[in-house]
Amino acid sequence: MTPLSEILATMPRRAEKKPDNYLVDSFVHIGSVFSLFSCLENQIIYGRRGTGKTHLLKYLRNDVKKSGVACLEIDMRTMGSTGGMYADGNIGLTERASRLLSDTLCDIREQILDVCYDNELCDLSQLIPLLDEFVEQATHIVIQGNVDKEQSNSKAISSASSAKFSAVISPKSSFSANLECSKSVNDSGTVTTRESGQQTLRIHFGTLSRILKRIVKLMPEGSLLILIDEWSEVPLDLQPYLADMLRRIIFPVSTITVKIAAISHRSRFRIHDEHGASIGLEVSSDASASLNLDHFMVFDSDKEQSVEFFKNLVFKHAKAADRKNIIPSDIDEFISMVFKNKNALEEFARASEGVPRDAINIISQAAQHQKDQKIGVKSIRNAARTWYTTSKSKDINSRTEAVGLLEWIVSSVIGAKRTRGFLVNSSITDELIDYLYDSRVIHLVRQGVSVNAVQGSKYNLYSLDYGCYSHLINTKDEPKG
Repeated sequence: MTPLSEILATMPRRAEKKPDNYLVDSFVHIGSVFSLFSCLENQIIYGRRGTGKTHLLKYLRNDVKKSGVACLEIDMRTMGSTGGMYADGNIGLTERASRLLSDTLCDIREQILDVCYDNELCDLSQLIPLLDEFVEQATHIVIQGNVDKEQSNSKAISSASSAKFSAVISPKSSFSANLECSKSVNDSGTVTTRESGQQTLRIHFGTLSRILKRIVKLMPEGSLLILIDEWSEVPLDLQPYLADMLRRIIFPVSTITVKIAAISHRSRFRIHDEHGASIGLEVSSDASASLNLDHFMVFDSDKEQSVEFFKNLVFKHAKAADRKNIIPSDIDEFISMVFKNKNALEEFARASEGVPRDAINIISQAAQHQKDQKIGVKSIRNAARTWYTTSKSKDINSRTEAVGLLEWIVSSVIGAKRTRGFLVNSSITDELIDYLYDSRVIHLVRQGVSVNAVQGSKYNLYSLDYGCYSHLINTKDEPKG
């Protein structure tokens, strides 16, 4: 394997595994996405796994830190405990959500403390008491139910005294006297108190919000950025409650900006209870217009933008990973070293289906088998097929219904219609379709498509993953569009 192939084969797949300088050097701008996302407003960014949400958050953190503003990163995969995160028949839903919130607030407190320890501009004599008060309020426990108190006292006092006087008159008229006196006191007491009842976490939103506002005033630049990643790792039934509590505690502090990264079909920010009351946060109001990374890089949506993005993606990742100065500074020179021709580059962009992580895995697979040759169209197709069969298709094997639906779609769309796209009515929400979409074996190309034969209905246009049909290309069964 040549040094260039080795770099391409070993490029990192996950942003959280690399240091800040690598993340900055390998970041690829997509139109105005970063400009929209870096504004000082609460926002939600959507995207399937591998679309670059974590990379975008970390790039934003690095950019903000240059201005001196404190930035915290909350990874929801590490929040909570078994009693708060998972179903327990003995624990109510709101109690589980409160515990999860408490853990999250405690993590915020610890990160603020770490930031302030490393910054000599922070007055710890003022901050630490406020942070202690904050965590005390975030973990406040009360006893619910009957409270039984048992109190017992015992007291013992003993005293003794004696006196003695003696006199002796000798024949010579001498006189002697002896006086003795003693007293002892013993006082002992015991108090026993017993309480019985259910311990319940009680969090006062207003108090915590006011304390947090005072804390942020004492921080550098008097502002704070909180980045919440992996939101979709929180159980779906807890998400609206956690969102509601964050809306009441953190969102009212105008000097705090919150950015949340989530997967669209696995997120639930708002629900209504049986009385019609809203619980959670309203995406269009409490959080400004959200962004969806799935819509920016799909080849079928914008061929030129997609090719340009994935061209820069490979170049910047290879340049950031280069330790031997093998990669040239000119991007076109690099692309000519990697790909045989323009068609191979376009096929690579098409095979990536708008997902950066899939693109890195495909180019890695291709580089491993090319040895000292440039990557051509056939190599891209083989690599995409290998990546699909060894990873993507295996991810859905745990759900038999999803496998059956995918096989039916492939048979109906490719086998019967000789196409790779299909329409789903926009008004229909189907769990298995969402699951296949999240698993990246089908891709959303366009929303709100009209069909002449069906008036008044809108459809979402999906396409099957490139790996589903790459082995059929240049055969009689190849899908035609």
